[in-house]
Amino acid sequence: AGGFNIRTVNSSTYDMPITIAKNGCSFSIRIFFPDRFPQDRPTFSVPANLLHPWVSPAHEIAGSPKIQQWSIHSDVTLVLREIIEEFQRAPPGLAGMQAFPAPAPAPAQPTMQPSMQPQPQTAPSPAPSPSCPCWGPLPVRRADFPEIQSLGASELQHTLSNEESFEAFFSSLDYVRSAQRVIDDGRATCRQLADKNLQAEEAAKALEQEVARLREAQDAQKRAFAEQSALYTAAVEKLGPAHLVSRLQAQGHEAEGACKRLAQQLRDHEIQDKQFMRQYIDSRTAFYRSAALAQRVATGGVPAPAPAPPVAPAPPTNPPGMPFMMPAPMSM
Repeated sequence: AGGFNIRTVNSSTYDMPITIAKNGCSFSIRIFFPDRFPQDRPTFSVPANLLHPWVSPAHEIAGSPKIQQWSIHSDVTLVLREIIEEFQRAPPGLAGMQAFPAPAPAPAQPTMQPSMQPQPQTAPSPAPSPSCPCWGPLPVRRADFPEIQSLGASELQHTLSNEESFEAFFSSLDYVRSAQRVIDDGRATCRQLADKNLQAEEAAKALEQEVARLREAQDAQKRAFAEQSALYTAAVEKLGPAHLVSRLQAQGHEAEGACKRLAQQLRDHEIQDKQFMRQYIDSRTAFYRSAALAQRVATGGVPAPAPAPPVAPAPPTNPPGMPFMMPAPMSM
C-alpha cells in the first residue's frame, strides 16, 4: 500500500522492511492495527535495542508527530513516510538489534562421499557482504557511524583520549542532535509552563482572597438567618393556638374574679345597685367572650355554641341586715 513493500504477519499485524541509505542496514517496522481502528491509532514498533529519539523503551515509535496527533482521518501511509524520512535523516543505532522474526535456518546439504575421481577446481565462493541483516546481534562497526569515516587514526585516538574532543564529536552526531532537540523542546515547554504558573500566582491569590471574603459573607448570612429563625420561632410560639388559649383563659379568670369581687361589694353594701349592674354585666360579658374565643381557637376555628346572654341578678330583696346571695359564676 502507498508504494511500500508490506508483508502480512496475521490479520492485524504487518511488517514493512526498511533499508537505511547512510549505512545500508535493514530492519522491519511492525504495524499493529487494533480492533477499534481507526478510532484507536495503530502501533508502530521496531526490533529491540534500536536507539532513536522517536523510539520508546517499549520499542514503539512514539515520537512521530503524526502518531501523536492521530485521528480517524489520519493516513497510515503518511505516518510511514514520516517515519522513513526521519530514520533516513537520523539513522537509528543498530547495536544488538533483533529481528521480528529470525529467518528459518537453511536446510542441511547432503554430504557426499569422497570419490577417487579428481574433482574439478571451482572458484572460491565470495565472502558474504557485510550487510546489516535484520536479525541477530550486530557488532559495533565503523560503518554504523559514518561520521568517523573521515577521521584518521591519530584524530580518532585524540578524540577517544580527550574528553572535550569526544564531547564535541558526540554532540555533532545526527541522532544526538535530534535527541538534544527533543530535550531542548521539553525544557522550553517546562519553562513556558513554569512562567505561566508564576503569572497565574497573583490571580490565584486574588481568587483565594475573594473566596475568603465570600465565606465570611456566607457566615454572616448564616448568623442573621439563625437570629431571624429564633425570632420567628418565638413569634410562632407567642401567637400560636396554645399561647392564645392561655391568654384568653387568663382573661376569663380575671373577669370571673371581677364578678366575685362585685358580688362581695354588693353584699357589703359598698356599691350602688345601678353601678353594680353595669360593672357586673361588663365583667360577665368579658368572661363569656374569652371562654368562647378560647374554645374556638382550641378546636381549630370551629365556633363554640353561642353562650346565653348575661343576666344581671335581681336587686336585693332581703330584709336589711341579710347578705345578698349571688349565684356562683360559671367556671371556664
